[in-house]
Amino acid sequence: MFTSPGELSFDNYSALLGNSGITQAFWNTVLISVPTTVLVVVVAALAGYAFAWLDFPGREPVFLLVVALLVVPVQIGLLPVAKLFGQLGLFGTIPGVVLFHVAYGLPFAVFLLRNYFAEMPKEMLEAARMDGGANGGSSLGWCCRWGGRPSPAWRSFSFSGCGTTCWSRCCSRTVRLSR
Repeated sequence: MFTSPGELSFDNYSALLGNSGITQAFWNTVLISVPTTVLVVVVAALAGYAFAWLDFPGREPVFLLVVALLVVPVQIGLLPVAKLFGQLGLFGTIPGVVLFHVAYGLPFAVFLLRNYFAEMPKEMLEAARMDGGANGGSSLGWCCRWGGRPSPAWRSFSFSGCGTTCWSRCCSRTVRLSR
């Protein structure tokens, strides 16, 4: 069943990389997944910090809305978003796909990071403030440094398509990238 190969050859790899369709699909994947992951990581860290530590009017209802968005399937928003993106000129473009994935990836990441920041000792934030930062200065750096601790888990969810099933990713990309 397992035998050693007769000879080592990279011919199949060169044929694969010489195929313009495969290389275009690879670059589309990079152009979609990298900006999506970066945007979700940055925005969710800032929003999670705000929901955990800052007092602002409507904080709890807005956070409940974010949690409620966790249960909305991709297929429910597919056609309205496609119509909106068509009106905005984003339908069938890479930035449109990135925005779609960011919108569906943020609720989980914000929920995760808000709970993570809420469990951190308040003394850490107070120490950052005593070192000269206010809610925008060193606290922002503190947020970005400490927000990265649980992020390998949710970065992988964001990178893999926000935890959606293979079928819904295929269906949504087909609708969004077709002209």
